[in-house]
Amino acid sequence: MTDFFDYLSGNVPGGFGLYVLLIIVISVTLWQISRSGDLFTGRHLKITLPIIWVFLTGIYAAFWFQSPPPQALHRYSTFFYSADSANQWLAYYFRDEIGAHLKPYRSYTDYHFKEPWRYLTRLDVRSPEEPAARRLITALPIDELLIGEVRARENLYQLQLKVLEGREVTAEVQFEIDPQKVGATLPGILNWIQQYFPVAVGRKPVWPGVRQAALVREYFYRGEYQRSQKYCEYILNSFRPDSPVYGFAKQWNAYNRIQLAAQQRLEQTGQRRNPYSKEKTAWQKQLSAARADLIPLAKTYIDQSRNDPMLNRMIAESFVLEGLYNDAEDFLKMAYAQDPFDIFVLENLSYLHPSRYRELPFRSEEGLLKRIVEICPLYEKAVTRYAEMKLLNASVKEAPAVEVNKVIERLLAINPYSVNGLILKGKYLTTIFDYQNALKAFEQADSLQPNSEIIHYNLGVVYFKLKQFGRAEQHFRKAVELGDFLDAHLYLGVIHQERGEFEKALKEFRYRVANKKGDNDYYAVQAMKGIRECLDTLKIPIPQ
Repeated sequence: MTDFFDYLSGNVPGGFGLYVLLIIVISVTLWQISRSGDLFTGRHLKITLPIIWVFLTGIYAAFWFQSPPPQALHRYSTFFYSADSANQWLAYYFRDEIGAHLKPYRSYTDYHFKEPWRYLTRLDVRSPEEPAARRLITALPIDELLIGEVRARENLYQLQLKVLEGREVTAEVQFEIDPQKVGATLPGILNWIQQYFPVAVGRKPVWPGVRQAALVREYFYRGEYQRSQKYCEYILNSFRPDSPVYGFAKQWNAYNRIQLAAQQRLEQTGQRRNPYSKEKTAWQKQLSAARADLIPLAKTYIDQSRNDPMLNRMIAESFVLEGLYNDAEDFLKMAYAQDPFDIFVLENLSYLHPSRYRELPFRSEEGLLKRIVEICPLYEKAVTRYAEMKLLNASVKEAPAVEVNKVIERLLAINPYSVNGLILKGKYLTTIFDYQNALKAFEQADSLQPNSEIIHYNLGVVYFKLKQFGRAEQHFRKAVELGDFLDAHLYLGVIHQERGEFEKALKEFRYRVANKKGDNDYYAVQAMKGIRECLDTLKIPIPQ
């Protein structure tokens, strides 16, 4: 009954209950008036009540369709594989080419769940029959699924295609594929698929022609950008500049350079640099070089009226990484118009100021993250940002805490071994004071990923709240040892302060203040208060 109520209420302010209450109150009121008055009779009631019902239902439906609940979303997807690992590259090719030809959505609630998204939670499944794949298909759920199996038969390949609706096979076909002309079969395959799935008309296939090209995209989707880049370099060194595969490799090599620059930027975060220096860092130079390859291509696509949301998204992402949000804005809006279900476009929009995307159906960073989580509930990065944002000001009985729990449980239903999901579950349980179950969640995460400073820090927080300061200190020390987790220093300072070890407490507090993350660093502010308290207790004058 709860799921039924959630389904109907969606995200409408006041929920379905308010809608039902209004209908009942108005109906009862009009009925009473019709019984006691001469101007408003039973005949008027029969005419007026349906009009009011239609009017209120229309208002409710308008709100509902603007932001339908996750239960209302309908998904179609693909799953291509080969039992023989030597032919897996061919499965990658058909996955990417057919996936690129599928329309990104049928309606606001019916969209294409892109197959490579399953890598976002490290679900590397080789067959749709594996338990992890079945969980993904049923827990999302994926309502319509195109399964493609590549098989080797003498001098030919075979592609076996099945259409599944729920668990029922509704259509099946087999294609013979010439190894020397793999792309030649694609038009016929797409012609068959469009009977069951929405296929974009007029898009030209981009067949790179070599095994390495299929692996370029595969390793990019996996986040293994250096391996993807090596295959790009192989193609660039082995083919002529006027060949299509050369242009493909140049484009994807630029994508890889942007992602590698993002990694370098992250590694250099916190390193001191002259704020007045105008010289670009190595990662900024890499971004500029990548953009120099991609922007002319984007202009060509615009002139040819070709849609490539990924190209626009990658250009925008390169600007976002440098904080050049004005330059990123136009490319992100183009990408969003081409595919409003692209979770990476939505993610990059979330880094902009809300005024930049106000004309889109989002009003805040939280709204964008919520949309990402609804579209792809296994994207751990977005789930983490959204859950932590909601938990920041959530209390035990507030709706945000309940909503966060649903998001976390959905992630864990798809992937029970998600370390990030278990950490978030532990944080949620800590928020509602369920410390014993929070410990179980963090300990399960620790068993899957030992020696994580984040997990040890959170274990320390729970033991601290349980006033088991000895065990809390052990975990905080481990968090500092493994990754110098800054917030652990604040808790260590408080523990020393509780024991009357004020000199040790001062050392921890001062270290945390010296490494503050900005003017609004809450934990650094608390460390400053701890310094004052220790100095007061030791009767040491506080420096002005």
